[in-house]
Amino acid sequence: MDLAQHATATPPPTRDPSPTTPAAFSDADAVALGIGHLVCSWGELEQSLMAKLAAMRVAAGDVRIVGARSKPGVSRLLAELRALISMRDRHDKTALADISEIERLIQRIGQLRLLVVEGFEKPEHDAFVCRDTKNVEHRIGLAHLAQEIAEIDAIRERLARL
Repeated sequence: MDLAQHATATPPPTRDPSPTTPAAFSDADAVALGIGHLVCSWGELEQSLMAKLAAMRVAAGDVRIVGARSKPGVSRLLAELRALISMRDRHDKTALADISEIERLIQRIGQLRLLVVEGFEKPEHDAFVCRDTKNVEHRIGLAHLAQEIAEIDAIRERLARL
């Protein structure tokens, strides 16, 4: 049997690239997609925060390039955002209170992201197991992960409104 006959005789198994139901995924696939979505959402949050800061710097008359050598962390970006907003809105403290609340949410989600990325151990049905730095096992459900991703998206929207 030559190569052409083999290719037509046994087609390779195909998988629907856009499944419509979660049942189309194995447990490991669903967990990997959930974790990937968390990581991508976090990256989008960092990018939108950096874009917001750049726009605020330009509006304030500062055209320097900050962070060209290394990418600053989210806590440093939030500190700069707080400083820029306090200079912009000297008498209105509601934006600073909003930033403090956003910062608490980001710290909580950042700890979860760190646990998931560094401590992933094994997938389970509708969940996965991670271990923290003290070797304590944590079971994280995919529904909880989806809630945290939705919270990241809400934070991005709140930052855009500041």
